Amino acid sequence: MRVSLDNIDFEERDNNLKPIFKPKDVLADIASIGTMADKLKELELSYKKDLLTTTSKNRGDVEEGFDDE
Repeated sequence: MRVSLDNIDFEERDNNLKPIFKPKDVLADIASIGTMADKLKELELSYKKDLLTTTSKNRGDVEEGFDDE
Protein backbone atom coordinates (compact mmCIF):
# COMPACT_ATOMS: atom_id res chain seq x y z
CA MET A 1 0.00 0.00 0.00
CA ARG A 2 2.73 2.41 0.94
CA VAL A 3 4.48 2.01 -2.41
CA SER A 4 1.31 2.67 -4.38
CA LEU A 5 0.47 5.69 -2.25
CA ASP A 6 3.98 7.08 -2.68
CA ASN A 7 3.65 6.85 -6.47
CA ILE A 8 0.45 8.89 -6.75
CA ASP A 9 0.88 11.99 -8.88
CA PHE A 10 -1.89 14.53 -8.31
CA GLU A 11 -0.78 16.46 -11.40
CA GLU A 12 -1.44 13.50 -13.73
CA ARG A 13 -4.36 14.11 -16.11
CA ASP A 14 -6.43 11.92 -18.43
CA ASN A 15 -7.29 12.70 -22.08
CA ASN A 16 -10.04 15.15 -21.02
CA LEU A 17 -7.57 17.01 -18.76
CA LYS A 18 -9.36 15.84 -15.63
CA PRO A 19 -7.20 14.74 -12.70
CA ILE A 20 -6.77 10.97 -12.40
CA PHE A 21 -6.21 11.04 -8.64
CA LYS A 22 -8.20 13.41 -6.46
CA PRO A 23 -6.79 14.19 -2.99
CA LYS A 24 -10.24 13.74 -1.41
CA ASP A 25 -10.57 10.22 -2.84
CA VAL A 26 -7.04 9.26 -1.79
CA LEU A 27 -7.68 10.46 1.78
CA ALA A 28 -10.92 8.46 1.90
CA ASP A 29 -9.02 5.36 0.77
CA ILE A 30 -6.36 5.92 3.43
CA ALA A 31 -9.07 6.27 6.09
CA SER A 32 -10.61 2.94 5.07
CA ILE A 33 -7.32 1.06 5.56
CA GLY A 34 -7.88 0.82 9.33
CA THR A 35 -11.31 -0.74 9.01
CA MET A 36 -10.02 -3.11 6.33
CA ALA A 37 -7.26 -4.29 8.67
CA ASP A 38 -9.81 -4.85 11.46
CA LYS A 39 -12.03 -6.93 9.15
CA LEU A 40 -9.05 -9.03 8.07
CA LYS A 41 -8.18 -9.72 11.72
CA GLU A 42 -11.78 -10.78 12.38
CA LEU A 43 -11.70 -13.14 9.40
CA GLU A 44 -8.41 -14.63 10.57
CA LEU A 45 -9.77 -15.25 14.07
CA SER A 46 -12.94 -16.78 12.66
CA TYR A 47 -10.90 -19.07 10.42
CA LYS A 48 -8.64 -20.17 13.30
CA LYS A 49 -11.66 -20.80 15.54
CA ASP A 50 -13.24 -22.90 12.76
CA LEU A 51 -10.05 -24.94 12.46
CA LEU A 52 -10.11 -25.70 16.17
CA THR A 53 -13.75 -26.75 16.22
CA THR A 54 -13.75 -29.05 13.20
CA THR A 55 -13.39 -32.73 13.87
CA SER A 56 -11.27 -34.90 11.66
CA LYS A 57 -11.59 -38.54 10.65
CA ASN A 58 -7.81 -38.79 10.42
CA ARG A 59 -5.84 -40.28 13.24
CA GLY A 60 -2.49 -39.15 14.54
CA ASP A 61 -0.59 -36.21 13.09
CA VAL A 62 -1.93 -36.65 9.55
CA GLU A 63 -2.97 -33.41 7.84
CA GLU A 64 -5.65 -33.40 5.19
CA GLY A 65 -4.59 -32.57 1.65
CA PHE A 66 -6.25 -30.34 -0.90
CA ASP A 67 -8.76 -32.96 -2.16
CA ASP A 68 -9.32 -34.79 1.13
CA GLU A 69 -12.67 -34.29 2.81
